[in-house]
Parts: sequence; C-alpha cells; structure tokens
Amino acid sequence: MDNFFDLGGDSIKAIQIASRAFQAGYKLDMKDLFQYPTVAALAPHMHEVRRMANQEEVSGETALLPFSIGSLRRSASVRSTLIRRSCSIALRALRRRRFGRYGLPCEAS
Repeated sequence: MDNFFDLGGDSIKAIQIASRAFQAGYKLDMKDLFQYPTVAALAPHMHEVRRMANQEEVSGETALLPFSIGSLRRSASVRSTLIRRSCSIALRALRRRRFGRYGLPCEAS
C-alpha cells in the first residue's frame, strides 16, 4: 500500500492535499489523513462538500464592525505614544548634542 508518510508526506503536503480535495468538492479532515495514511483507508472518510462559500471578490461600503473600531482606536493610541516617545528621544539627543551630557554648552568643533 502507498502510505502517505512513507512517500515523503508531511504536514505541509497534507494541507495542500486537503485544499485540493476541497477545490474538487470534497471535505478531508486533517486528522483523518494522519489516522488513515493510505488512499484505500482514507477514501471512506472523505465527504462531498454540500455547500461551498462564495469566493468572489466583495466590494462596496459597509459599516465598521466593533472589532475594527476598537482596533483603529488602539492603533491611534499606539501611534500617538510612539510619536511622543520618538519626540522625547529626539529632544534628549538634541540637548545632549547642544549642551553636552551634563548640561554644559559644548565647544564648537
């Protein structure tokens, strides 16, 4: 018998097989492929897909979902925090350059 793993099968190839089976109209659970690694043993565990989700591009306007709103708020907060910290770091560097480490004016070089 042709064992999937004896033929060099691994988890990445198993995902590819499940994806191609789905594209062909069959549902293959990953656990079944690992439990039944031969075609003969696996065949009874494959099921026809009764309903496939539409995979076409969706376009148009829609309201933001609560998750999206929260995500935008968090990212705005993160951006403002990063800007404040960056400005603070830049100011410190400028002060050190202009006044030296101990607040004394640096000699012109």
